[in-house]
Amino acid sequence: MQRRAFLQGLGAVTGFAVSSTLEPWQRLVAALRHPSRVDRQTVAELEHVTASLEGLESQVSPRALLGPVIGHLNTVAALLQGSVGLTRRRQLCSIAGETAGLAGWLAWDLEDRRAAGAYFRAGIEAAQEAEDRPLGAYLVGSSVVQPAYRERPYARLRRLQGRTAGFATGDANPSTRAWLVTLEAEAHAWPATRQPAYERSTRPSGSWMRPARRVRLGDLERPSSAGPTSTASAAWPCPASVGQLLEAALGSLDPEMVKTRPRLLTAMATAHVQEGNVDEACRLGADALEVAERQQVVTNLQDVRKLRLDLEPWRDTSPVRELDEQLAGAAGR
Repeated sequence: MQRRAFLQGLGAVTGFAVSSTLEPWQRLVAALRHPSRVDRQTVAELEHVTASLEGLESQVSPRALLGPVIGHLNTVAALLQGSVGLTRRRQLCSIAGETAGLAGWLAWDLEDRRAAGAYFRAGIEAAQEAEDRPLGAYLVGSSVVQPAYRERPYARLRRLQGRTAGFATGDANPSTRAWLVTLEAEAHAWPATRQPAYERSTRPSGSWMRPARRVRLGDLERPSSAGPTSTASAAWPCPASVGQLLEAALGSLDPEMVKTRPRLLTAMATAHVQEGNVDEACRLGADALEVAERQQVVTNLQDVRKLRLDLEPWRDTSPVRELDEQLAGAAGR
């Protein structure tokens, strides 16, 4: 109830610019390029709103949260168009970049890849003006989980090494750096593999272990890297040991990390498929589908559909047929 009231109130306060003819990322870029007076209290309040929105990201449906986030981003962009001193402008740019990154991940969860990429690019531009290097490194990492960088791993490496946007892995805070190192490792692995491009694109990605909150701070509010780190290994050999790691990660998962749960469940199911445990894989897939449907996270639904492709050799068994029925029901709703 408190979250719903917060979202409704925030929409009323910040939603004035949502109906603009410009896309939100276009509005931010325009504001960055046209300098503009904001006091310390205003900046503090904007930072508080940003933190509150980020705190909701792991719990609230991206479809419900994206509107308030866009409204907040438009508010910051409008302030950037006013008369702002250099210090305040950099602070606003940092807030704007962080908010744009959040909007990008919400768009990603809704399978709007074009918008996600545009938000990440606008956020990187804001981080550049803010001279906020930890934020910039985080946003560069966010940008390279786009599908295009899975097919062009060397382009991913160039960005992570700072040769494109100017932010490198060494600029990140410790928790973000661990994620970026995983993204680099994936990029090095892809050119070496002989698997078809389609198979490569369905492997669990290091994007699963992205820091979800307060990316400019030294540490996460709650350590959660153990689960997502092992998730990135789910498609590699030794599925039994991977499954044990994932099970431990799921047991220690913060209950508030609702959107992470179906990702871990699907990865566990994939490990069971590799061991031939079809019944358990289907049970975990059904659990993941239930949470993904409730949260309306498109990428989580896609994970279950990819799991179903792995189960194709067992398509005539009862567990797979039941999973097919659940997937069909989800598609019809």
